[in-house]
Amino acid sequence: MSDRTALLGSEFGEEERELSVWSTLWTAVSRIRRDPGLVVPFFFAGVVVTIVDYLRLRDSVPVSVVDRMGGGGIDITYLIYPTGSRTTTTPFGALVDLTVAPLLTTVGLELTAFLAVGVAGWLTLSRALGNRTKSARLFPYLGLLALLHVAFRLLGLVGTIGGPVGLLLFVGTLAVFVRVFLVPVLVVAGDDISAAFGRSARLTRGYRWTVFGLVLVVGLGTFALGSVSLVGPLLSATLVAPVHAVALVVVAERIEKAEGTERAERTNQPERTDRRAGFRSDT
Repeated sequence: MSDRTALLGSEFGEEERELSVWSTLWTAVSRIRRDPGLVVPFFFAGVVVTIVDYLRLRDSVPVSVVDRMGGGGIDITYLIYPTGSRTTTTPFGALVDLTVAPLLTTVGLELTAFLAVGVAGWLTLSRALGNRTKSARLFPYLGLLALLHVAFRLLGLVGTIGGPVGLLLFVGTLAVFVRVFLVPVLVVAGDDISAAFGRSARLTRGYRWTVFGLVLVVGLGTFALGSVSLVGPLLSATLVAPVHAVALVVVAERIEKAEGTERAERTNQPERTDRRAGFRSDT
């Protein structure tokens, strides 16, 4: 029996279940209860983000305040990678004509929040994977987050479009979220960023309604907790982000296991899956 088999079963005492939204979340929460250390990185990240938001609100540089409850609607706060909510954002236009000192302060605060969330996500995913990843995977993971951060900023420029076009963009965005759901855990596990996008789309095929449900639960949970005045970023980072991270590992493990079982049944050979991601190998 491999180490990965122990991670899936005997080490955690988990019952093998069919992949579903409920079973994934139950398994993720159960693992966190057995290993509370999975919460610690995102707790500190939430503290850092809360402090950064506080400082930015009192800074002379204009910021956009995210009012989640003021509009009376419900939002899906989902950024693909595990993270909490943010109370403030800095518009690109606010950086124009800034002198050196305010510019460095603004960039420094943004970078601090980015690194806090990035390192927390890498630590949590690595721990949930069983510490079988190399420290070098931190930089590819931060690169992924930077890429997604820029993509979401650009998407925000067209996010105010309404009508049928806006609805089409919204549905298309959700479809993309489902296809790239596993990208963060695949990058930490060893895949290149470009390869992780293609592999995530392949692995989630056939499980997309389950993944869609997880996207909704994580997005709505982040929105709800992030709406709490003053401590929203801390609550969402501490209570939602770790569950999101561990759920990524659970989904990847179970899909890899299901694929390995199907291949073994077809070929009558010992079960074996891609060693590169390190999710499972029974030889």
